[in-house]
Amino acid sequence: MMALRGVLMGRPYKAVVDLSHLMADPDVKKFADGVRRQVQAEYQETFGLGDIVAKRRTELNLSQIQLAKSTGVSQADISRIECGKGNPTFDTLKKIFAALQLQMTLQAKTPNRFD
Repeated sequence: MMALRGVLMGRPYKAVVDLSHLMADPDVKKFADGVRRQVQAEYQETFGLGDIVAKRRTELNLSQIQLAKSTGVSQADISRIECGKGNPTFDTLKKIFAALQLQMTLQAKTPNRFD
């Protein structure tokens, strides 16, 4: 089941669609599984970082303002990072991770494939 929401002719609507019959097709299932994996990976890249920063900041009993003062990064930028809406530079992340006593590891990314 999939819920679709939107506005049609100025009125909100919600429709529930049963797509289970499509998932019986192996090609559709393979494609859907690939899309699901890619969305999950992109979610982690976008929101996972913010979750890590917010959780660690809270563990250290720091406010966003306190973290901002100790790093030189604005409170607004810290908020955007924690919400997954920021696009921090590497230097910004280094400052935040150092203040939060976190280690950053970089690794090569393999291409996403739907197989």
